[in-house]
Amino acid sequence: MLLPPGHPVEGLSIVTVCMNRRQHLLATAARVAAWPHHREHLIVDWSSACPLQRQELPDDPRVRLLRVEGETVWNLCRAYNFAVARAREAWILKLDADTWPTESFDPAALGLDNRNRYAFGSGPMGRKGQFLMARQLFTAVGGFHELLSGYGFDDKDLQARLALHTGQP
Repeated sequence: MLLPPGHPVEGLSIVTVCMNRRQHLLATAARVAAWPHHREHLIVDWSSACPLQRQELPDDPRVRLLRVEGETVWNLCRAYNFAVARAREAWILKLDADTWPTESFDPAALGLDNRNRYAFGSGPMGRKGQFLMARQLFTAVGGFHELLSGYGFDDKDLQARLALHTGQP
């Protein structure tokens, strides 16, 4: 079923992970809380030296904070796979700790449906690493490749595997 523009995406979880990016996350979490199109904002603190505290985050019942202990190295792929596996909703919007959806971004306007479709962000301010897709599709292609490290190749690898799986460029 194709959702009409302006209709909120049913069952949307936002996932954000961070390690030692407290100031970024605290600045953007309020902007995410002001955005009306999601049911959950799952924030994973990946063993930050100074643990995030729930009371520091917006007083929004959609915010869930999970902490992973014992990680000494930042691994974006492992952290996001962990977050997506714990998300409660059927659709995932991946946002980095320093990004947020703009007020005008309406996920329903993308025309995504249940036929294995997805959308990756583009543009400045980290939006190239953002995506919106069915959690089931993310899982079907194995999520992020956890042996990749650094930045930039994680989303390219995921996009290539999605294209092979779905036939959608």
